[in-house]
Amino acid sequence: MLCTAGNIAVNAKTLETKQTKEISKLHIKAKKDIAKNKVMAKQIDCLTRNIYYESGAEPYEGKLAVAQVTINRVKFGKFPGSVCGVVYQRTLYQGMTVCQFSWTCENLSNIRMYRDWE
Repeated sequence: MLCTAGNIAVNAKTLETKQTKEISKLHIKAKKDIAKNKVMAKQIDCLTRNIYYESGAEPYEGKLAVAQVTINRVKFGKFPGSVCGVVYQRTLYQGMTVCQFSWTCENLSNIRMYRDWE
């Protein structure tokens, strides 16, 4: 095949199109990763708040137990499928609101100071 200006231009255009498609794919993947990281950060925040407010004054084992209960409930299937969903779940039982974790009903997040965290 002869190397002509026309062939070079066609090859350059083909390469540019391939590169544009690859960049577009990478851009879409990056946007998805960023969204996933934001969701993960929110779930971690819910878990740490739950540990803090439910067992902040407890020893390490108490904090670990609260974390384990929360994660087990997420995996169990009869509870919401996310950490935040489990932590803030409320149900109505005999006309009363029941929370999975007492601090969410008692609004302790507005009361307790972060200096108590160990």
